[in-house]
Amino acid sequence: MKAPLFVFILFFGSAVFAQRITNIFVDLGMNHSGIIYTNNIFTDIDRKDFKTNFNPNFSGSAGIELQLNKKFNLITGLGYRTTGTLFKLPETTVLQPDGTGRLIDTYYHFNQVTLPLLLGYNFFEKFKLKPILGLVNNYNVSINAKTENYKGSDIEKYYNKYSLNGLVGLMFYNEQLFNSKLGLGMKISYEKNLMDIDNNDNSTTNQNIVSASVLFSYKLLNKD
Repeated sequence: MKAPLFVFILFFGSAVFAQRITNIFVDLGMNHSGIIYTNNIFTDIDRKDFKTNFNPNFSGSAGIELQLNKKFNLITGLGYRTTGTLFKLPETTVLQPDGTGRLIDTYYHFNQVTLPLLLGYNFFEKFKLKPILGLVNNYNVSINAKTENYKGSDIEKYYNKYSLNGLVGLMFYNEQLFNSKLGLGMKISYEKNLMDIDNNDNSTTNQNIVSASVLFSYKLLNKD
């Protein structure tokens, strides 16, 4: 599971020395995340609560843009966010050991460090419209679960520390705000987890994350 992180660091280090940095980015915003949960024992459980439960969480990151050519850029950096979802699971009791009891609210909460590697394409000059596509390596700093009868962090043993997301998104911002090198705009993205983040052989858990944030940029170099 540590291999994706190593690959990201290798790409990041190589890019820094091989290409010039054109912009520094900072973005702050919110994300809505959800879990698609399937249990192979309780075959009737397949709850795509990402579509039905709104659970906003905090997102923040800082990064750099490296110019590959006049149109393509490599974007990477470091971020921190909280994600989670609220969904209903059947209660398992002595009388209902197969999990067919009443449905109870279960909230999963993840604290994640993120390391993206994104390819962006530039439209226009002063006002940037930049579709982005790439991968995000996630490290789960902590994972907690909370129900009406339980609150604790021992759920971490059931989840992988590392996960890998595919990302598609859009950045749009004014690169020269008030005739300076400061820029302001927005970033929106959708992430789909490419790895099963559950260590339990009986279940499959994947995350979906939609993010929206305010984007601040600082232009370091002029375009050729």
